[in-house]
Amino acid sequence: MRQIPFDKDLDYDTVFDALDRVLFSSGRKGLSIDLGNAGETRLLFMLLQCEAMKIYECDCLYKSRFEEEFQREADKIADILQKRSVRHPLYNALHMLSEYTPDLNRTLHNALYYPELKAYLRCGDLSPEKLFELLAAGDCDKVILFYDTAQADTLPLPSLEAFYVIQTSIPGEKIAVCLREGKTERLINAILDAEKQEE
Repeated sequence: MRQIPFDKDLDYDTVFDALDRVLFSSGRKGLSIDLGNAGETRLLFMLLQCEAMKIYECDCLYKSRFEEEFQREADKIADILQKRSVRHPLYNALHMLSEYTPDLNRTLHNALYYPELKAYLRCGDLSPEKLFELLAAGDCDKVILFYDTAQADTLPLPSLEAFYVIQTSIPGEKIAVCLREGKTERLINAILDAEKQEE
């Protein structure tokens, strides 16, 4: 598990492109500071730069063959998540977390909640707005993100693929309140003040 650096010394374009690659596996440029989610994007940058939020890149050995019973259960979950087709990333994500039981009644933005991990699992693009909504859903401090269009769909399997763990040390509910009430500046200032006190 490798932490992706988003420190203040990196230039803006480097940080922007790295974050865009993590969140938008479809290849479309999803991040924007000019559109409706500008507040969420700016806050996400600040949280990453002061390490109140961290993104880790992890390796997973993608498989191509699964037992029939596992595939049947995975297909049911794909249906619950409103996936039009089941791809290798979802099979492999579910297989990787197979020792944990998801709460099938608690899905949000096509993401599956794992109570034991306090985490949502999502395959596909993830906007900053949806990321914060998942973290604000209660008892969630991380989002596990798999690419929905992984190279594993075209490369021979097994192959080594990356997935990401996005983790926050600030309660998601607090972030949601600040976004809802337009108080992101206050949250950012509080984070910066806390940083100064630690120095």
